[in-house]
Parts: sequence; C-alpha cells; structure tokens
Amino acid sequence: MDSRRSFAVRPVLIATGLLAALVAAALVIYGLSPSSTQRQPSSGLAMGFLAENHPAPQFSLPLLAGAGAIGPGTSGGRPVVLNFWSSTCTVCQQETPAIEKVARSVGNRVEFVGVDTLDQRAAALRFARRYGVSYPIAFDSSGSVAARYGVPALPMTFFLSRSGRRIVGLNVGRLTVAKLTAILKRLYGT
Repeated sequence: MDSRRSFAVRPVLIATGLLAALVAAALVIYGLSPSSTQRQPSSGLAMGFLAENHPAPQFSLPLLAGAGAIGPGTSGGRPVVLNFWSSTCTVCQQETPAIEKVARSVGNRVEFVGVDTLDQRAAALRFARRYGVSYPIAFDSSGSVAARYGVPALPMTFFLSRSGRRIVGLNVGRLTVAKLTAILKRLYGT
C-alpha cells in the first residue's frame, strides 16, 4: 500500500476508535457491560439503545425561549424523553425532524424535552425554528446538566420514568422515526 492510501485510511480508523471509546465510556458511566444490556434485534431496536434503571439526576434549567424553567420532574406524570443536542451537531440536525415528528404523533402521552448543550442561545433558537421544534427546550449553556448525566457526545437521549426520577433507557447516537417509535412502544407501550 502506498503512503497516500495509508494516510487516507487513518482518519477512518481514528473515527472508529473514538466511537468505540464513546460507547465504552457510556457503558462504564452507567455500570453496564455489553452482556448486561438488553438488546432485542427482532424488536427493531438497533445498536445504541441500552436498557437502564438508574436514578435520573434532577435539574431545573431556564427555557431556551421565553421565561421559566424546566426539568424532568415537571412532566405531570408522563414518561419523559430527554434529548441532549447542540445546533453545531450534524447528527442532531439529522435526528431533530424525526424526534419532532414522533413528539407530534404521540401528543401529550409522552413529555419531550430538548436540552441544548454548550451552545449559543441565538444559534439554538435558529436551530429550533429551522426544524419546527414544538416541545420545550432547556438551555444548558455551561453543559453542567449534560455532565451530570454523563453525556460523552451528542446526540444522546434518555428515557425517564413517569416520575422523571429513573432512567429506564438511553440511546447513544441518532434516532430515526422507526427507532424512536419502537423504543417508546417497548418502554411505555405508546
């Protein structure tokens, strides 16, 4: 193999190694090993979804737009989908329309909360308008809540219990309409 071709392969290997390290970090953070995750390929859930049952860090963050604050305990007894994203995240740009579509289709049976992380307010507002986000968005400009949840990379989505106090599932990486719908059905029967 000539040196030019060898040089072109290195970024792919580095990116693959970084992705594996991020998934491993998420597993370590949540005390899981690959054998303890509950994946069911026949259910339509792809790699990246992990079944959890851990306490959810509680928080209250200002809303991205308007006055007030939001946190996982404000869902009124509905299950919570907590999606960490940033306007600079390319994968977040790809998944946000899918999350919005599912959020609209399930109506008020599930509370969707976006957590804009380490971002500029103006850029995040443009992002939310561009993708027509209708669910509330918390503004985590310092990344402190993402750190408390152990978010190693964006996007990352946590599925919380009806009380908002337990993590019952998490997804590392991009969600599609099909994948998110399957997860909601599995976890909440929705």
